[in-house]
Amino acid sequence: MNHYARPDAEAFRAVDAQHAAAVTIVTALLDGRFHGVTATAFSSVSADPPSVLVCINRNAGAHRAFSTARHFCVNLLAADQTELAARFSSSDESVRRRRFDDVPLGTLVTGAPTIKGALGHIDCDVVSVMECKTHTVFIGLAVGIACNDQQAAPLLYMTRQYGSFAPLSA
Repeated sequence: MNHYARPDAEAFRAVDAQHAAAVTIVTALLDGRFHGVTATAFSSVSADPPSVLVCINRNAGAHRAFSTARHFCVNLLAADQTELAARFSSSDESVRRRRFDDVPLGTLVTGAPTIKGALGHIDCDVVSVMECKTHTVFIGLAVGIACNDQQAAPLLYMTRQYGSFAPLSA
């Protein structure tokens, strides 16, 4: 039976954990340095013009870089990239300093790194920023898009665990 709960942080986290979300690594280039963070708060906004939004916690170590860079790249992770997702979400300073070590990278338009092996990349110029409580919402206009033609499964996050997608049989 469903139970009503007051909409506090704990109740919200419990219901939000039931939402399967694509796992992305959002990257930026600032002052010659790469910055990146794992994000599941990602969504398309519009197909015409192509635009997306990402939400980044203001306590994230990379937040300042995203606020300053004025561009970002969304890397849609494949199911075999769970180690990268964990690495880019770590708050451990020694892990954060080595986030990009041994990660095969490329670029599209803005210079923000693309992560090779990801399912796709959406390289964006920031067109709008909104502060909302603990997070900043960045809306980006796509200036470069790459979709890998591999048939790999996407990496998803649900019930505080990584998983993947399997289509239902017809």
